Order: sequence, then C-alpha cells, then structure tokens
Amino acid sequence: LFRSLPYRGLTVTPEWVVGARQDRVFRDETETDGYSLLNLRASYVWPMPHMAHILTVTGHNLTNALCGCFCQFHDLRSWSCTYACHFILPQPGSRPDE
Repeated sequence: LFRSLPYRGLTVTPEWVVGARQDRVFRDETETDGYSLLNLRASYVWPMPHMAHILTVTGHNLTNALCGCFCQFHDLRSWSCTYACHFILPQPGSRPDE
C-alpha cells in the first residue's frame, strides 16, 4: 500500500508492506509469523532549461521488523541515496533558446 505525496519539486512516497502468517507449509518448510514493513522514498527534482537533477533517498524496513521470506528470515533495514542528471535534447527544428 503506497501513495506519492508531491509538493513542488519534492515527492515523498511512504509504503506499507504486510505479510500474512504462513502456516500451510510443505513438510520441510518453516511456518512464519505475519510481518509489517515500512519503506520510505523521498526525491527532489531541480529542473533546469535542458536538464533535471534528481536526488533520491530511500529507506527500507524502517521498523526493523524481522520478516520471513522464501523460508528464510531476513533483517532487511537499509538506506540508499542516488543522484541522477537527465538531459533533455532539443527537438529537431526547434530553436536552441527555447
């Protein structure tokens, strides 16, 4: 479940991931409890005439919940930060100062 919340050049996207208890398992599998994870992504865009700078910060599993995935238990809390620069090429036949 997620919804983007834009404000000017900033966009914040919280995400809530819910996993149900798994007790219907094969004979060699392990039962797992349900879990709930909170992820958060925030990005800011600096638009310029022929390019856009984009800075994104992402946090996964901010509640530090232990979740069972694929018959293994994972502690997946992590942070990442990325930067991108997108260039916008002028259309053929357009003037360079547009």
